[in-house]
Amino acid sequence: MYKLVVFDMDGVLLDSERLKALSYAQAISYLSSDLYDEDEVKNEFVNVVGASRETVVEHMLQKYPLDEKVVSQILSSSNKELNLAKTLSEVRVNIYRQMLSDPQIVKNAEHKEIIYLLHWLKGNNVTVGIATMSAEKEAKEVLSYLGVLDKIDFVLTRNSVKNSKPHPEIYLKAAEGFNRNEVLVVEDSLTGINAAMAAHLDVVVLLTEITKQRVIASRRVVKEYLFDEQVKLSNYVKTKFQINSILNSSI
Repeated sequence: MYKLVVFDMDGVLLDSERLKALSYAQAISYLSSDLYDEDEVKNEFVNVVGASRETVVEHMLQKYPLDEKVVSQILSSSNKELNLAKTLSEVRVNIYRQMLSDPQIVKNAEHKEIIYLLHWLKGNNVTVGIATMSAEKEAKEVLSYLGVLDKIDFVLTRNSVKNSKPHPEIYLKAAEGFNRNEVLVVEDSLTGINAAMAAHLDVVVLLTEITKQRVIASRRVVKEYLFDEQVKLSNYVKTKFQINSILNSSI
């Protein structure tokens, strides 16, 4: 019987993956003097959704190389040791944080049915955690804007672990103190799914516009645990705890 539900944040609690894709597209377009098409970059983000910031930046620079001279001119920098990866990361993060600094943008991106599910779980005395590859400060700000920070028992972020998803470390840490069969993970990306499975945890998946194609093509999760609507996933999870309640009352 499940006693803990661990939610990924980006793509599960809100449609922040779309905002992240846009922030990478805008950063690369800016640093390349519009050499690359923003829509193309946004589509490429699909291939690394759920991965750590370092992994995404490395992937993007391989696909969309930047010229140090051009970047230096754009930034009016004379730094001969310009680090392109660090520069792209910083510019992208600044764009993304500007987006997240607007509580209304965050609220407009929220997945309402999943937020309702989180509240329902807490109302039924279920332990709820977050396991995200976002930075701690960023994650807590988003959770605060969504009105759920005080409802969550623990928040694990990229700052909490040495290894990013798909390594299972963050989910192994989340499951500490629980038996594996007492933990249910809610994910949206193939990277996150692989992390949860490597930790030998049950996982249900919210299929989003950005992650759906890769998740289905991977065949890592059987159709029964794939949900293309928030309300369907929410109802499924609730039935698991309603069954728990019935079993407990009959003992």
